[in-house]
Amino acid sequence: MLCEWRSGMFIYTIYGLIIESDIFIRELIQINNFEKVDVTIAYGNAPKEMKNKVCDAVNVKFSKSEFYLYVEGVAHYYVAHGNKIIVELENKCDEMTSNIFLLGTCLGMLLSQRKTIAIHGGAVVIGGTGVIITGETGTGKSTLTAAFRNEGHSFLADDVSALGEDREGNPIIYSAFPRQKLCKDAIKKMGDDLSGYVLIDKEREKYSIPTNSSFVWGSAPLKSIFEINVVENEQVSIKQLFGGDKLRSILKNIYRIEIINYAALDSDYFKKCIVLSNKISVFRIDRPKDKFSVKDQMKLIISSLS
Repeated sequence: MLCEWRSGMFIYTIYGLIIESDIFIRELIQINNFEKVDVTIAYGNAPKEMKNKVCDAVNVKFSKSEFYLYVEGVAHYYVAHGNKIIVELENKCDEMTSNIFLLGTCLGMLLSQRKTIAIHGGAVVIGGTGVIITGETGTGKSTLTAAFRNEGHSFLADDVSALGEDREGNPIIYSAFPRQKLCKDAIKKMGDDLSGYVLIDKEREKYSIPTNSSFVWGSAPLKSIFEINVVENEQVSIKQLFGGDKLRSILKNIYRIEIINYAALDSDYFKKCIVLSNKISVFRIDRPKDKFSVKDQMKLIISSLS
């Protein structure tokens, strides 16, 4: 039975979840009809204490089922039980700035509380199947994802790729939202114009890029993960990973693994990662540190998929 949208609330879909929110989140897709709400997001007083903490720092606290984050000058955030997020704004903070952390760290921690594997990286559809591009911060994940998007491939997610299973138990990637964050240098190197894009991170010179024309709403089957690694070599190279190396690559690139290692990486979560490792291929791409090699990386990825 379908539910009806209620006045004063926004209903969004992201990562296969239905979210009811009293916060307007410009980036997310709104829907009117839905079967049930999975997550609620609201303004309120964010709880700053919790029981059974495994971390109790000034800005970050978390337990197995709760997470607290304080970003000075922006907001206090509270994520609990995989179904609730509370945002307590600081004075004069605008929603756009607050939503950066809401859509990133907070939703990432909510996914971990739900025992959903989320990889730190973007996702595109190549030849009908989903591909995740991952790696450490600064390796060029978003730049490579944007390059595939510019070549006409469908876009699923930018920074967090949430995984699930289809009815046959095969891994799938859920869509996120039709926006991508790119740094100024990457935009210029790809020959694009900064005008019309919104600057969302002054310190790192990152812009919000609309991706509506290439965005796929729903999910796509996951075939491969490509981990980008920056090296001193002159040429781009690729290597398929197997066994322990393959599993370690997946675990290493789980979104916010530095927190999940303490809060959510229990035996069931670990088993999910093992099952995933057995069903997909994983590759490592070494790319030169001081050379723009996106085209070469794209060729290797397409060749590996075929």
